[in-house]
Amino acid sequence: MKREKEYNHLIKHLTVKPAPEGLYREKRIWMEGKNMEGLELNFSWGFYSSPGKWHRGGEAHTHPEEEILVFVGLDPDNIEDMGAEVEIGLGKNDERYFSNKPFLAVCAGGFPHCPVITRWVDKPYSFFVICLSGSNASPWEE
Repeated sequence: MKREKEYNHLIKHLTVKPAPEGLYREKRIWMEGKNMEGLELNFSWGFYSSPGKWHRGGEAHTHPEEEILVFVGLDPDNIEDMGAEVEIGLGKNDERYFSNKPFLAVCAGGFPHCPVITRWVDKPYSFFVICLSGSNASPWEE
């Protein structure tokens, strides 16, 4: 007797695809609400190995919904070492923050953030973002 698996549709295989145009890195895993059973979430995860400015477009952008930006190292024996230094602009006054330790930035809906600039890299690190929206609306600030 063949047994149907009722919840097959809930298992999502991650695939790598090119990042949206204008982003600094060539490939990331990017999933939106339409790929996740309508869950109002936008998730992206990537690995970074060279310095540079992440976006080719404007400086800061916003999202209507809340978003969390997470920067982490990849060394399981030293989780406090990110292996790189990252600069991020936050707020309407474009305050700059620098870190070579894992960190996250919590961005309320409408809160300006970016640019993100990888200042130096000794070893690859990872970045992931979780936005409480099913899509990726990111209007650039003028």
